[in-house]
Amino acid sequence: MKAIATTLIASFALLAGCAPATISAPQKVPSERATVVAKHVAKAETLAPTAEPVAAAPEQSDARAVGDYVTFGFSGSYRKKPLRLTQRVVAKAEGKLTVDYSFVEGKTTETLRVTTREADGAFVRAEQVAADGSVEPLDQQAFESKLASTVAVADENEALVDETALTVKVGAVELPVTKSTFSVRMGAKKATLETISGRSFPWGDVGGKITTSDGKVFFHAELLDMGGAQSRTASLD
Repeated sequence: MKAIATTLIASFALLAGCAPATISAPQKVPSERATVVAKHVAKAETLAPTAEPVAAAPEQSDARAVGDYVTFGFSGSYRKKPLRLTQRVVAKAEGKLTVDYSFVEGKTTETLRVTTREADGAFVRAEQVAADGSVEPLDQQAFESKLASTVAVADENEALVDETALTVKVGAVELPVTKSTFSVRMGAKKATLETISGRSFPWGDVGGKITTSDGKVFFHAELLDMGGAQSRTASLD
């Protein structure tokens, strides 16, 4: 894991520790597992080998501001209870971004505070936040393990079935997105995987769903709410 962002995408052999932002259609690779993951990691940019020195790229700034937040819901038969995950930017200074991840399952709330570098999203540190606001150090592996609760796995991706350009309304903003539909397998059962991604959505992908051939929802990730420092609130229609 190299960086923290939030994305719901379809890919292969990824487990809560991979790339952000836009969705890429997985290829058919029967020997590997197709994974739908609430992704919390940005991919570091790589450069091709060259004999000439390469000038350092200018640092990039994360578009999110202190106070910005999103809430995602995770449900389906892949987990025992529905889960709500709220991510809120709590600090942004000296080239670093700090986000609180609040996991709510039933009456239990757990908050993890994660700091990354703005330039490349590289992990800096994680902390467990107690109800009284006190913090304790948390290692990266423990954070990744917690993120695994937002992961569902299909056994095989068979084909990309359709891609459709849509517009979803998020508060007063109309967000252009792409809905991609894949044919996958869950064991012996056929299933349909749907993902919704938006290039201009700073938190990553907007949603994802796996429905088995008998009509049962195995996995559902959806954007429930979002807002910012100026008390902006929004929800998907």
